Amino acid sequence: MLKVQQLYLIPAIFIFGCSTNDVTIEPTLSIPTEKLWEYSYEDSSYSGTYQPIISNDWVICSKSNLLGGRGPLFALDKFSGDTKWYWNEHNATGNEFVGGWSHHLYENRLVIETVKTVYGFDTKQGTVTWSHANKNQFITGFEGLFFDTTESPEESSLVAGTVGTGNTEVVYTEYAEGEFRPFLRPPSVYINALGEVTLIFQLVMFSYDLGGRPYLVGYNLTKKELEFRTLLDSNFVNGGSRQSPVIYNDKAYFVIDNRVLCVSAETGYIYWDKLVGANRAGGFVKVANDRVYVMLEERRVMALDPKTGERLWTTPTNGGGTNFIEEYQGNIYFVTWGDAKLYCLDGATGQIRYIWKSPREEEFSGAFFQIQFSIDKEEGLLFISDHVYINCYKMPE
Repeated sequence: MLKVQQLYLIPAIFIFGCSTNDVTIEPTLSIPTEKLWEYSYEDSSYSGTYQPIISNDWVICSKSNLLGGRGPLFALDKFSGDTKWYWNEHNATGNEFVGGWSHHLYENRLVIETVKTVYGFDTKQGTVTWSHANKNQFITGFEGLFFDTTESPEESSLVAGTVGTGNTEVVYTEYAEGEFRPFLRPPSVYINALGEVTLIFQLVMFSYDLGGRPYLVGYNLTKKELEFRTLLDSNFVNGGSRQSPVIYNDKAYFVIDNRVLCVSAETGYIYWDKLVGANRAGGFVKVANDRVYVMLEERRVMALDPKTGERLWTTPTNGGGTNFIEEYQGNIYFVTWGDAKLYCLDGATGQIRYIWKSPREEEFSGAFFQIQFSIDKEEGLLFISDHVYINCYKMPE
């Protein structure tokens, strides 16, 4: 059963043919653009960064301590690479920032999670304004609110908090049903025609002996009431995706194992459910260019029609599926697992424009591109780590 609490803050399944792709594609050794700056980690015990966060004229990055320990957080001028502020409260004696890096940025306030703690940052000053124990290592948000989830064997709750103060309140709770334990996933936000805010999120009722039952839930935050709770698959066996659904044209798109689903964000009606691979998909979809992009473990990327789920194209890759895709001027960009190369594909056709190998791979052992990167679309800048430096490149025309 479920319980809703108050917050006082304003189909059929179609199968594609699937096979492992053994095509080897040679990488381009240099990106067809210029490097603007680089920032060295200096201390060899540090490596890599999670996705750089673009905030006004700054890019906020982290360091991971290879020897264990909490890595610092710092902001760089996105045009020059000069340091704005550097936060290292724990003197790099623990690896707290290694564990997560989901976040929500609103104006000059950043809510960011680590292994053990959720922090509220003032991004102008580089100071912590509040913190509390982390509950589930995944945060989403909408304007001045952030969302987190809690889990226990008996119940799972969706929690909303204010970005400025960190004050939280439970808005929705699911309870265990016999052997089935509830797991709520972080929500996306859908604004309906009346301007009402609906939270769209996955629920997995899971039993270690009996498998699981996945649902998509719509909870109207404005009216404080449940809109829908749609059962997606009665024979589901795994834990689903932690990615929040992507909202596009009043529909929610998301991955469950090796399937992509399209569900109405208003009613929970299942428009289509497509089996896209023999193995698990990357757990991540990207909707752009009027296409749904998904990465597969069997080393390929696929584009689907958002209205019908029809496969539009499939392109092989050297590495496996990833959980991160960016779009810029009609092209899509991603770094694959295994070969750690940056791919650029024509978003309409799937044609490979280039595959970029990190220039430092030969010079430094393990100097591979990080899976998560950022593109500043207004300025045309790419921020990407190679585990030795954070690099800023001008995006190619």
